[in-house]
Amino acid sequence: MPLYYFHVREGSAGLLSDPEGSHLPDLAAARKEAVEGARQLISAAVLTGEPLGLGREMQVDDEDGTTLLTLRFRDVIDQGDN
Repeated sequence: MPLYYFHVREGSAGLLSDPEGSHLPDLAAARKEAVEGARQLISAAVLTGEPLGLGREMQVDDEDGTTLLTLRFRDVIDQGDN
């Protein structure tokens, strides 16, 4: 199974790296994982009263460090199960 890394880009603050990654069957599963991860981070911000950080992005890289997709946090709100 391919290994995918889920990094969070915080604009000018840089990249928060995922050092471990996750083994998933394909890019569709990685996209779903990225959506869920972004939603969890947004939810945590709501619960703690922190800024939502909707300008952040989830960057999914493969084992070689190639970026396969970038998902904006603002795009994961109200998408149903996508």
